[in-house]
Amino acid sequence: MTHSFNRRQLLQLSSAIALSAAGLVHAQGTAGRIVVGFPPGGTLDVLARLLAPHFSKGGMTVVVENKPGASAQLGPVAVKQAPPDGSSMLLTPTSVLTLTTQLFRKPLVDPLHDLAPVGSVCEHPFAFAVSGSSPIKSMDEFIAWVKARGREANFAHPGAGTSPHFLGMILAKEAGIKLTHVPYRGTAPGLQDLIGGQVDSTMNALPAMIEYHKGGRLRILATTGSQRLASLPDVPTFSELKISGLEYAESFGIFVSAATPGSVVARLETALQQAVASPEMAEAAKRMEMQLRGSSAAAYKQLFEADYKRWSGIAKESGFTLDA
Repeated sequence: MTHSFNRRQLLQLSSAIALSAAGLVHAQGTAGRIVVGFPPGGTLDVLARLLAPHFSKGGMTVVVENKPGASAQLGPVAVKQAPPDGSSMLLTPTSVLTLTTQLFRKPLVDPLHDLAPVGSVCEHPFAFAVSGSSPIKSMDEFIAWVKARGREANFAHPGAGTSPHFLGMILAKEAGIKLTHVPYRGTAPGLQDLIGGQVDSTMNALPAMIEYHKGGRLRILATTGSQRLASLPDVPTFSELKISGLEYAESFGIFVSAATPGSVVARLETALQQAVASPEMAEAAKRMEMQLRGSSAAAYKQLFEADYKRWSGIAKESGFTLDA
């Protein structure tokens, strides 16, 4: 899942990227790439451009290549088909591989066998919100409102087959209410329609919503985090509210072709951990309300496989498919 930043934030992050790249000597004739399955300007694109100089230190001139489309599956396919030498890396939300791939009868990539994890970068929870002009102040009030109105409510999310889509459906099931999902092309359009009163609610990326919440344009009722956030001390988690199945954080990680030698993966893993520990990454994570992780390849592999197993049963039970 990805979300857009305003012009001021992008200019600030661009400055940080430029500073991080200053003084690096790139090897001539050696090219590498970080593939992102989303358009330029979003979270993944910004993170990739921050990471690229750190991988360039290993002898490659690393660029960012955006490959949006096909429910974010074009990026994984490109890395799957690339030479297994570590020169092509995928930066992706974990759920693009662990959930979205399972919604195709004939998936374009088998994430468990076609790709190898290098490590995780960061993560963020999701949040459920209503418009700031709504009289609803809590999840209990929202659930009571839906039950009393005599018809389904709806919720916006950033795209069919995404984790917010499924988290919203889990909420409906666990709360015993009827919610119609309304897919958008990304986070920003759905948030604007929520603020404008075109939709009733949203399940979306928390970092994209915090400033709207603080400005009173929308109201976050609960988050999918394991604990309350310091930046939102008055907002409960779904776990606190005894609504099960909704403790979830979207992790972002680096992958390479599964045939990549272990020694190459280890080199990339070291470069990734150094990048995550850098001051510019800490600054960017703070701005984006994301938590840095920097886990090892082995630890991320465990998380990745557990996430795949988690979504497998949910995807099958839903009967939802992305096939045309």
